[in-house]
This record gives sequence, C-alpha cells and structure tokens, in this order.
Amino acid sequence: GRVMFESRSPLKRLLAHRSNTPPKLFEVAPQASQELDAIFQRAVAKEPDNRFLSMGELIEALDQWEQRIQKSAAQTSIEWDSLKVVLVEQSRLQAAMISKLLNEIGIREIMVCARGAEALDALGMMPSGVVLISLQLPDMSGLLLAERIREEIRWSRVAAIIMTSDEVVPSYHEALSHLGRVGLIQKPFASTTLADTIRKLQIAESQETQSLTGRAAERVLIVE
Repeated sequence: GRVMFESRSPLKRLLAHRSNTPPKLFEVAPQASQELDAIFQRAVAKEPDNRFLSMGELIEALDQWEQRIQKSAAQTSIEWDSLKVVLVEQSRLQAAMISKLLNEIGIREIMVCARGAEALDALGMMPSGVVLISLQLPDMSGLLLAERIREEIRWSRVAAIIMTSDEVVPSYHEALSHLGRVGLIQKPFASTTLADTIRKLQIAESQETQSLTGRAAERVLIVE
C-alpha cells in the first residue's frame, strides 16, 4: 500500500487531502479498471454530495462491480493451446524455465527472443496474444520495448507482461499506466500466477471491446 499524497510533512499531506485532486487508481495499479477507479474517486471525493452516503453503499458498489467481473470472467474463456506467446528473455536458462511454465498452462506456440529489436520483428510478422518481457534486455529496457510495441505496432492488441526480479515498487506501475493492457509480475513465479495474470489482461481486453462496441452503438446516425 501507499499513502495518497506523498510528503514528509504531516501538515502538507493534510492540506493535499483538502485541495489536491486524488490520483487515478490505474496510475498506481495498471490492472485496475476505469469502473473500479470511478468507485474509488467517488469514495474519496472532496464534496460530501459526491461521496457515498455510507460505508454500506460503498460495499454494495464494490459487490456489484465484483459480480460484473465474475460474470465477465465466466464469459471469457481462454483457449490456451491456441494462444501464441512471444517470450523476450536474454537468459537461456530462464527462457527455458518460463517456457516450461507456459507449457504447464497449456500454451504450446512460444517464440523466444533474446533482444527487444528481435521481438519487435517477430511481433510484426506473427500476431500474438501475449508478449512476456524481461525488464532487463541487452539492447533496451523492457519498459521501452512495451512502449515501442504500442507505438510501432498500433494494430496489435497483444497483452504485454513485464517480468522483473526486482521488488515491485509504485514507480513501476506509474510507468506502465499509460500503456494499457500491461501487467507486471515478479520473478520467480508459478504457472498459476502467470495464468492468472494472462487471464486478467484477457478479461480487461474483453471488457474494453464490449465498452467500445457499446459506445459505437450509441453513435449510430440514421439518415432517411
């Protein structure tokens, strides 16, 4: 966890709570949805009229959000054996270990790349559902590779997962918040953790697609 407003001075933190705009939830935790952020923003709203009237009302909103997530997860089935994965890892030993974890999940089609540039070429030629990226690469950082994937392969809806051996700190989440559909996982990890991370990103993609479809339907213009 972390405090909402960083400051060594208790007085400055108190004043920040009174006047500063609360941060977006997905700026701290990229996996947080806009719907969950809306609940958070209402819970910490400055004006009493904009806040939940009671803790019970907040809990009810969270319960309804969780039910929608569970319903979406039930409707989002992942065909693991048809999912294509690009694994970007410079260590042959770690690449072999991670490939084994992917096999345990049921993923068979894995392309291993040792460098970021090699991964960009692979993603440009082979549409993939997921790209697993080591934070440390020989030619660029994993964060830079994720940025370049979003900028240079705009048509790709690939979900990116950054893998790091370092302790996961808030600054990592902040750096990923503007990239969309990017997860963060700490090495070493189990196959179940990897599967859960992939599943969450796939659910987020499904919800985003449904949201876009809904908004598009609202913009239909009939000309007689």
